[in-house]
Amino acid sequence: MARVAQDFDIPPTEHVPRVLQKDEDPSLVKRNKRMVGQLLGTLEKFRKEDEQLAGTEAYMRRSDSLQRVYPR
Repeated sequence: MARVAQDFDIPPTEHVPRVLQKDEDPSLVKRNKRMVGQLLGTLEKFRKEDEQLAGTEAYMRRSDSLQRVYPR
């Protein structure tokens, strides 16, 4: 008969969340600021583009058709 070695002295491992120190690493802070700036610039670019296209006839037709498809 084969013996199975069972070790009950080892407690089951518990999940320990990692603690990320975001404010202490200067390169990480710079990267985060750069990414937020890039995102805000992109959003501003799309907002300006949307304002320019809002006056066109194609935009009006598209929004009218979308309102017919998705009534409020």
